[in-house]
Amino acid sequence: AGNRGRYPVLRQITRNTVGYVGKPGVRLERAETIAFVSDGDVLGPGTATGHREVYLYHQPTSVIRRLTETLGGESYDPIRETDETYSRRPRYVVFVSTGDLDPRVGNPDGNPEIFLNLTETGETRQITDTPAGIHNVEPYSSDHGQCIVWRSHGDHDNNDGGDPQSPSPGHDNDDAT
Repeated sequence: AGNRGRYPVLRQITRNTVGYVGKPGVRLERAETIAFVSDGDVLGPGTATGHREVYLYHQPTSVIRRLTETLGGESYDPIRETDETYSRRPRYVVFVSTGDLDPRVGNPDGNPEIFLNLTETGETRQITDTPAGIHNVEPYSSDHGQCIVWRSHGDHDNNDGGDPQSPSPGHDNDDAT
C-alpha cells in the first residue's frame, strides 16, 4: 500500500477469525481514529461477543478499544470520532444501541436509542429516551462536535425555549413520520 503523509493509505487493522466487521467511520481532520462495529473476535481469539459492539482504532498506537459492553442488546451505526481541533470540545463517537448503557437514563425496553461515548474518559451517555417502537437511526455529528442529528419517527419536542441557540418549542413530529 502507498503512503500519503504520515499514515499508510491501506492497512488491515482487524484479523477476525469469526464474525464480521461493519463499515468504518473515519475521522476526517487527522484520520487518526476509525470507529467500526463487529460481532467477532476483534480483540483476539475467544473475544467474540456474538452481537454487535462498537470499537475504536487509534492509528498512531495501533490500539483497538471496545467502546461498548452491550449486554442484552446490540450497539451499531457508529460515526467517526469528532475532532476537537477547532472547538476544544471532548471527542466522542455517536452510535445506536438497544442496550442499557447509561444508568442515569436507562433503556429497559431495549428500544434503539442514540448514545455517545466520550472517548477520552470512556463515559457513555444516552441522548434519546423514546418509547418502544420508536426508531432512532443514522446518527451523525458535525466535525467539531457541536451538533448531533439523527433520523427518527418519534416526537422529540422537549425544548422549553430557554436556549436562544435552539429552535423554539413547537418543532415536533406529532404525525410520526
